[in-house]
Amino acid sequence: MSPYYIRRMGKREGVYPKGCARIGKIIRPFKQGGKEEYVSFKINHLHLKTPDPSKTAQWYVENLGATIVSEMGGAGGNASYRLNLHGVPLNVTGYVEGQKLEQHYGLEHIAIDTDDLPGVVAKLKESGARILEERSLRDGRKVCFFEGPEGVRLEVLEMRRQAAAG
Repeated sequence: MSPYYIRRMGKREGVYPKGCARIGKIIRPFKQGGKEEYVSFKINHLHLKTPDPSKTAQWYVENLGATIVSEMGGAGGNASYRLNLHGVPLNVTGYVEGQKLEQHYGLEHIAIDTDDLPGVVAKLKESGARILEERSLRDGRKVCFFEGPEGVRLEVLEMRRQAAAG
């Protein structure tokens, strides 16, 4: 079994390929095409879908100490929220317009950023994971929804590209 490497709270708990050490980012060897490469993963968000996003977001603020990071207007006048739940990004929305995948209320999915989406999707397909939907977001990043063990819905997303320092 391949070892995982992680850096937490600024303390080094493993060995990182050059340029990959970052708080909360997991780096692990990843076999693809017979050779081992390093791929990084990072939690992007947990997504809660609810009939009343404003009420649900307020509940997390009042009862669990979450903070509202951003608010966006949504279809039909429903707002959507990005909360910070003690370091865990939490999206609180109604149903997402344009999503073909069946939607439901509750914990909808766990989203994970990766710096090698094509490689990760190929590995998932090779492993027999059930791919639910592949699509592009409004910002152009590609995403893939898939089913994990016990039917857990997951999403992998292309990491946002960092602007070049000038």
